[in-house]
Amino acid sequence: MDLLSDGSVSDSSLEIRTKDNDNDDNDNDNDDTECQEEKEEEAINKNPRKRIRKGLVTIISSEEAPTDLFQRSVPHRRGHWSGHIFIPLTLNIPTIRAMRHSIHHFQTLLETQGYSGTVVQHSIYHISLSKYFSLQLHFIEPFVQKLRLLLSMEYISRIFFHPQQQQSPHILLNDDKTRSFWSWKVYPDTHLKKLVSHIDSILNEYDQPTYYEPPIFHTSLASFNGNLENFSSFPSPPTINDPTTESDDDNVDEDKSDSDDADSSSVIVVNQVVCQFGTTKSYTINLPPIP
Repeated sequence: MDLLSDGSVSDSSLEIRTKDNDNDDNDNDNDDTECQEEKEEEAINKNPRKRIRKGLVTIISSEEAPTDLFQRSVPHRRGHWSGHIFIPLTLNIPTIRAMRHSIHHFQTLLETQGYSGTVVQHSIYHISLSKYFSLQLHFIEPFVQKLRLLLSMEYISRIFFHPQQQQSPHILLNDDKTRSFWSWKVYPDTHLKKLVSHIDSILNEYDQPTYYEPPIFHTSLASFNGNLENFSSFPSPPTINDPTTESDDDNVDEDKSDSDDADSSSVIVVNQVVCQFGTTKSYTINLPPIP
């Protein structure tokens, strides 16, 4: 400390001391930050499932989703109706619960990787048998008649998927990569391939796009706005057209017992194919029983 002749303290001494205090405070702050980072890293190493959230993702139902949340992947053409062919799914309660748990897992993965936005939980589940296509109104009835005729040659069947084997669901994209889908794989059996073959033959007659080759059989649980092609937990994904997310029906089979094992194989009876145009025209084609 420097004393002046009158006994007062030198200003330069105070200034130097103040700077020293500031440096000490900065050192303490840096030590605290490093200590906190070490604690977080140690917690993650002890529990790999515990991850620090870097984003904020909310989950809403498809009924709650605003109409402008997703971009339209198929441009509207005046006088044309957007068509889609699929198998509607009726699932038991344990499978529905497993799907909802999977969607929350999707939310956590997005947040820990720095994504923010909205996950739309689909209200109905189905297996697509076609891409989206477009027909003029006067072609719809002849198209459906041909579809009924060809599908009448196929019978009711069963398909399977295992909830416990869906720990790494697929991230699929629509064709223009503006929407990503959290999806479960479905086993590609011969019956599904035959259905697609019949449908493709009719789509070819109308100069419409056929299904993917090889087929990507799946059911989409939820969707997220944007391209998750670089989602680090998954390889570069294939692309799909937008599945329908609107719902007028409850696709949960309430007659199934809650005691069913959620980890057991889910057996889905394929007895119907739906051909839908827009939101107002829907044609249900019942498959004949096995003779």
